[in-house]
Amino acid sequence: MVARTLERQRPYTEQEINEALIAWLASVRGTPDHVTLRRRMIDCGFLKRTPNGSRYYLNHGRVVDTLGSGPQEVDAGTVVAGIVREREARKRSHLARSETTSAGG
Repeated sequence: MVARTLERQRPYTEQEINEALIAWLASVRGTPDHVTLRRRMIDCGFLKRTPNGSRYYLNHGRVVDTLGSGPQEVDAGTVVAGIVREREARKRSHLARSETTSAGG
């Protein structure tokens, strides 16, 4: 998983994180975009960011707690499919809220 390619206690710029995610997605032929993957990694606690969003840090403890410390086979297709499902669910939720707001207004 891409989190294993990041260094502990190293601050990353958004551009550096984006480059790592783009490279990983290309290696697994992933379909979601790097922004969606970055958001998912933050939501899952694998990445932390400063309040102003200028720096990102690997949350190594969360990665180890979730994935273990040794090598592990990760089915990239399953990871990517989950990300796509969540993105679609967020879109549907947003559209439903927008329609409710428009109808009331």
